[in-house]
Amino acid sequence: MPNPFLISILTLITTLATTPTIANTDLNTPNKTTTIVGSNLQANAAVNSDNANNAVNKQNTNNGQININSQNLNILSSQDTNNTKSNTQHKNLNVSYTLYGTNSSNLSGSISRDSSTSTSQQTTHNNTNLTATNINLNTTQDTKIKGANLQATNQLNLNTKNLEVSSVQNKHKAKTRSQGASLGIGSSGVNSVGFNQSKADENSKTVLLTSMTAKQVNINTQAHTQLTGSLIAATDTGDKDGNDNGQLNLTTNSLSASSLNTTTNNKSNSIGLNAGGQRQYQLSQTQPCQP
Repeated sequence: MPNPFLISILTLITTLATTPTIANTDLNTPNKTTTIVGSNLQANAAVNSDNANNAVNKQNTNNGQININSQNLNILSSQDTNNTKSNTQHKNLNVSYTLYGTNSSNLSGSISRDSSTSTSQQTTHNNTNLTATNINLNTTQDTKIKGANLQATNQLNLNTKNLEVSSVQNKHKAKTRSQGASLGIGSSGVNSVGFNQSKADENSKTVLLTSMTAKQVNINTQAHTQLTGSLIAATDTGDKDGNDNGQLNLTTNSLSASSLNTTTNNKSNSIGLNAGGQRQYQLSQTQPCQP
C-alpha cells in the first residue's frame, strides 16, 4: 500500500469552470447507506436512522453539531424537471371576384397554410445545505457530495475511503420547427407559389457550485479523492472575501480534479422561396459560446 498522499494547502482547493435548524444532529447508520437529498440541515436536533436510504428534510433553529456515521454517505441535490410541447396550425383562404361592366372581370385569391412545433426540456437542481458550528462525517466506504453546500463556522471533519465532491449543472434544451406554404390565384390560374421553413435549437448548461467551507477543514481519504467543478476552502468566519487562512488539510492516496463549464449553444436557420417573382434565402447560425 503506497504512502498516503498528504496535501497541506495554504490556498483554496478550487476546481471550477467556474433555514431550517436541528439541535445537534446525529445520523448513525454504520452498516447502511445514508442519503440526504435537497435538504436544509442546520444544526440542532437528533435524527436516528435505521433505513438503508435515509432521506432527511428537517426544519428548526440555532448552531450546534452535525455528526453523520455511515457505511456510505450520499449528500445530493434534488431535481425539478419541466417538459413542455406545443403545436400550432393555421389555414387561410381568401378569394375575391370583381366584375367590370359586362365584358371584364378579375379573380384573385390566396391559399396558405403554416404550422409550428416547439419543445422545451429543463432540469433545475436544488442544492442540499448543511450548516453548523462543527460538521463531522465518517464513513467506512464511499462518500459522495454532489449538489451540496457544507458550511461550518468552526471545523469540518471528513473521514472516508473514497470521496467524490462534484458540482451539478442546470440544463435547458429547446427546439422550434415551423413551415408554411402559399398559393396565389389570379384570373389565369395560379400565379405564385411560396414556401418557408425555419428551425432553431437552444442548448445551455449552467454550473451550480458544490462547496465545503469552514474555519478549519480536515479531510482524510484512505483511497481516492475526485473533485469536479467544486470548492473546498478554509476561511475565517465573517471574511466576505473568502481569504485562505491556511487551515485546510487533505490526506488522500490519490487525487484527480476536473472542471465543469457553463456553456451555451444556439443554432438557427431559415429558408424562403417564392416562385412568383422573388426568391429569398437566409441562413444564420450562432456558434457555441463558452466563457
